[in-house]
Amino acid sequence: FTEIKETRLKRLEVGINLLAAVIKRIESPDDISNEMIHPTEMVFDILEKFKAFQHPSMDLMAASLNVCAELLPFFSDEIFRRFVNLNVGPKVTSHHLDYKAYSNGNGFELGLIGYYLINIESASGKYSFLRAYLNFVEKCSKLNLHDIYAVELPGLIFIIRAVFNGIHSWNFKNEQERMDILLFIFEYIHDILTIPHDIVKEDTSKRLLRDICVYSILYLDNASALLRFVALGNAGLQAFMENESNWFAASDSNLNLLVLHAMRILMQSLRLKGSIVQNMDSLSPLEQMIYTQPKQRDTLKIIPIVANYMAYPFNRRFSVLSC
Repeated sequence: FTEIKETRLKRLEVGINLLAAVIKRIESPDDISNEMIHPTEMVFDILEKFKAFQHPSMDLMAASLNVCAELLPFFSDEIFRRFVNLNVGPKVTSHHLDYKAYSNGNGFELGLIGYYLINIESASGKYSFLRAYLNFVEKCSKLNLHDIYAVELPGLIFIIRAVFNGIHSWNFKNEQERMDILLFIFEYIHDILTIPHDIVKEDTSKRLLRDICVYSILYLDNASALLRFVALGNAGLQAFMENESNWFAASDSNLNLLVLHAMRILMQSLRLKGSIVQNMDSLSPLEQMIYTQPKQRDTLKIIPIVANYMAYPFNRRFSVLSC
């Protein structure tokens, strides 16, 4: 793009961000004025046009996708259908696999967002489109749309396999963005793991999503990725807190919340092990990393670290969870 075109793109991006902010505050479709109809339609044209470019403006596409996400509660079927037809998100090529197959990536394709993540956003260190996509997936989940195979299921596999396992090695211009994405992932996975039993029992699609989370954490590489946060320990957290000017506000900082969510996910995954395996005596890779034998080298030291969280002075929830 020329400098003039880049300036125009930036102005367009600012306008679309404003549109998303306005739609976020409306309460019903009747609140969408006639003047807003054309700009809302335009965001799909922008996504359709720019996805064909080898290096599109990620910020502009992210702003457009955020408008789609804000429109979902009002026009869920239409927005859902039009997003799927854009073919920018990941997808699953089979609807008949079990949770183990999906967890291992069988029948899964990264799609355009995978290309953007690998070739554009990780190179630039800015992840605006990834965050917009994660926001869209979360909105779809909250609306309980029936077809999980179009957005929710591929979105979850993408989060678990592509984001959760790799984000620690990505280049970030702003470390706060890494923390924000991680916090979103942990909250999203925890929400799936804590879906009420009566809903999981009646809804096979929710059961599938939950089982994928449990299996991925207990048996796949996500185990070590999760324990890395649980094992941060009192010393690491206290060093962070002591560098903060406001301890009261910092007690609920992203780092503290990440460790808390990691502990919650760990406990819930262990509780739900019986829902995916029959032989409870056989240790999963996650449990093997936790319950190391005295003669084995224990680099993570999960049990003593979690026990020490009982004495963590900056957040009471650590002592409750560690018990």
